[in-house]
Amino acid sequence: MKATVCGKVKDISLYTILIEVAQHMDRVERLYFRERYIHGKDRNGLKRTFIKEYGITGRQLNGVIFNMGGKVDSAHECLIRNLETKKTKLVRVEKKLKTAFKSKKKNWFKIHQYKRQITNFKHKVSTLESQVKSGTPSICFGSRSLFQKQFELKENGYSTHAEWQKDWKESRSSQFYCLGSKDESFGNQTCQLLPQGLQVRLPDCLAVKYGKYITVPVVFPHGDQILKDALLSGQAISYLFIHKEKGWYVHATTERVEIPIVTDRKLGALGLDLNSDHIAVSRIDSSGNPTDAWDI
Repeated sequence: MKATVCGKVKDISLYTILIEVAQHMDRVERLYFRERYIHGKDRNGLKRTFIKEYGITGRQLNGVIFNMGGKVDSAHECLIRNLETKKTKLVRVEKKLKTAFKSKKKNWFKIHQYKRQITNFKHKVSTLESQVKSGTPSICFGSRSLFQKQFELKENGYSTHAEWQKDWKESRSSQFYCLGSKDESFGNQTCQLLPQGLQVRLPDCLAVKYGKYITVPVVFPHGDQILKDALLSGQAISYLFIHKEKGWYVHATTERVEIPIVTDRKLGALGLDLNSDHIAVSRIDSSGNPTDAWDI
């Protein structure tokens, strides 16, 4: 079972570097999406081209592809669900129209509205079916809701288009993903959890400016033991860096190491009695004889 723990980057001085990494990797993601899913180019050929042209490692590109694959699958599932919902609504309105026609006192206004709704639903169903059949995912990097706000700036709290554009660029460059593997040291080649913090491998195009690696101090207040167990057992650990309003956060995802429950009758047993004001505890040996008792 997968587990995800969250921590915050405390060193504000690293925010500038993280923002540049996110801007570069998110741009690579958008370009790869265009070439792979819109233009339909070969994956292997794209990988060689992108590694060389955009100064990234193969593992960094794999992280981009994996993260984007999740978005593509999610978009496809939402499309299917939307199509099913529209079909259900279409059937419901068609039943209402039949009932309205059978009525002795026909309400022609309602009948007219039902016909309009049926026409609209049929058009939406046809459009969605075409999108599903084409197989080309529709993704708006930066969110459609924010994209639509540029057409009503004042209503959405913007005085100028430049203000909206600033938020738009930040939304499109606010995260990057480091894909883990159990075959790599510390469960990840690009980002490794060390005693001093996360050691992040920068893209080659930024290594000239900041060096090959940076150390990012991160504290995981909850679930720190999960990561320690994953490191000891050689599990893969993937890291998602996200820029939010209050700073940079890291989401670490790994397989939870299941610790088997081991019992031995030779050790006896422990019994608990839950009361309103205390807990009564007693212990017995392997033969069932009481050996100790106390209250908590």
